Amino acid sequence: MTTPDTRPAKPTPDFPLFAHGNGQWAKKVKGAFRYYGPWADPNAALSKYRADNGKGQELTSLPASARAAKPLKPRKDYPLYPHNSGQWAKKVRGKTHFFGVWADPEAALEKWVADKDALLAGRDPAPKSDELTVKQLVNAFLTDKKRHIATGELKQRSWHDYDAICVRILTVFGPGRLVADLRPTDFVKLRTEFGKTHGPVALSNDIGRARVVFNYAYKQDLVDRPPKYGDGLKKPSRKVLRCERQKKGPRMFQADQLRAMIDKAGGQLRVMIYLGINCGFGNMDCATLPLKALDLEKGRVDFGRPKTGVHRRCPLWAETVTALRAADESSQVNRLEQAPPVAKVEPAGQIGSSKRLASKPSQGARLCAGQLRNWASRHMGPLRKVRS
Repeated sequence: MTTPDTRPAKPTPDFPLFAHGNGQWAKKVKGAFRYYGPWADPNAALSKYRADNGKGQELTSLPASARAAKPLKPRKDYPLYPHNSGQWAKKVRGKTHFFGVWADPEAALEKWVADKDALLAGRDPAPKSDELTVKQLVNAFLTDKKRHIATGELKQRSWHDYDAICVRILTVFGPGRLVADLRPTDFVKLRTEFGKTHGPVALSNDIGRARVVFNYAYKQDLVDRPPKYGDGLKKPSRKVLRCERQKKGPRMFQADQLRAMIDKAGGQLRVMIYLGINCGFGNMDCATLPLKALDLEKGRVDFGRPKTGVHRRCPLWAETVTALRAADESSQVNRLEQAPPVAKVEPAGQIGSSKRLASKPSQGARLCAGQLRNWASRHMGPLRKVRS
């Protein structure tokens, strides 16, 4: 491994570059490192530096000892060759791979031996379990989830949720932290960070997604053993969740409030309110509902839940059918076929199953209240809390 003792000294006191650990002469410009050539050729590195910075004056002459040639192989059977980049390299299956700087040929050889079988088989070498960093883990995880989006197995919104969790994981642990080095006390720190901004329900979701990320490392053979969470990533108990729901109180409207909202709404919005209280449809249900799922003659809707694909069939009230026909006559219902996003309405929780709604139509009014409250609070003024 390269250490400060193995790095070459500057050929002259006024030499503007420094010997970077990757085997090249470098300089930090505006907060970013720039590289100009291998240690073995400081003259060329200086020339490139002056060209990039618009300095056309004659170059400072370097001593002959600074113009070192490429190093020889340590022994005849050494499998790597010195590349112009200042690293030991080897070409495998038409692609050049790098294994370490010239100054440390033994470390480069060890990396070649570790990666040789995968490279010869045409695979990307997997990082060692004791070398996998948090940054490498989250990058691999998010890339894999991107593939699930391409195959329709994951929604873009779910990917954004995972991405947000990965950002928080990187913030707490740091990108260079080794995954194998994480201990239960570290996960306690992560859980505490989640709890600073989220209540029990959202905290439970954060913990679930974080566990998915770290379990991915073990399932994909990126680490030798599953993570030890301890109590660090333990979800809030059911008791805590129940107490949180009781603290917020029941989220429901009375019949007179629902009628007032329906009277104020018009066209497509009235249809959405009716679908919410009649069928328990959420925002995404209304946004993706196709016309072929509606049978207004028989008064029913046959439409699976977009998120889970669970089949749902629900009878439509006469008022719902009338609202749908009115919207159709004004050509507003045609927007449903195009599946537009619902503008600035926060998604509600899980909607009840069609079986429950068919047997208890009034349950729909209770379950969709979280969605209707957002609209009502903006259009009708503050509503008093209704308690059962």
